[in-house]
Amino acid sequence: MEGVIRLVVANTQPPGHTTGPEERDYHLGRLFGLKALVQSEVLFRGGEGEGYAEVLKFLFELSVRKPWLRESCASIVCSAVSGWSDETKRWAAKVTYDALAGSGLAKTSDGAAVWLTLQVYCPKVLPPKGPWVKECPLAKPNLATLAKVLKEAGSKDEGGGSLQQKGSWSPKHNFVWDLVLEAYLGESGEWVDFRGRETSALPTWEEFWKVAIDGKFFTRYHACLILDHADKITSACQVKPLPGAIL
Repeated sequence: MEGVIRLVVANTQPPGHTTGPEERDYHLGRLFGLKALVQSEVLFRGGEGEGYAEVLKFLFELSVRKPWLRESCASIVCSAVSGWSDETKRWAAKVTYDALAGSGLAKTSDGAAVWLTLQVYCPKVLPPKGPWVKECPLAKPNLATLAKVLKEAGSKDEGGGSLQQKGSWSPKHNFVWDLVLEAYLGESGEWVDFRGRETSALPTWEEFWKVAIDGKFFTRYHACLILDHADKITSACQVKPLPGAIL
């Protein structure tokens, strides 16, 4: 497996004097090559998954160097997590947490998506201390920082640390919003269990809305997108704008 990973990396390294479009193709090639390795599930067969740790390293390096690929890299990891066996979860979740924290991407929208996915599908593996207060992005003490992270607004967190941003506006919301809304509205067993475990740490929907959506961080356009998506998650009218909401 180590040889296969090296082949993917070696054949997707842009040579010198490449044009912008050519360099983009090389980076996309690396993304798809790493994605194929993850989706093949060969990385999770037996052992402690050194190959998986290596693939994670390259995925997160690509995310740091090319922010426009960050969401795609994160979604590859999240898609794998939900299909892990119980045996795989025991070691793969820790490897993923450690790689994410070490990459400096934990406090980004895509990093928060990976973190939440691990918390939901691998509840027996404790997250590392440090990146998030109470080791949960949705915990009340993280609310102001999470709002900036979801907006990808850069700036500083509560501890004065820098928050990374992608530097470009997008007409669609990041897939982390799917997970945030599932945390409040999801009816699958994993999300119901997550709410049960974190109920004392999570802000209410009203508190979350007021700070993360109805505050200064989001435009009316994005707020409408979020509410529309929330309506698709549940047919019941559980999600309503608060008085004074930006709609």
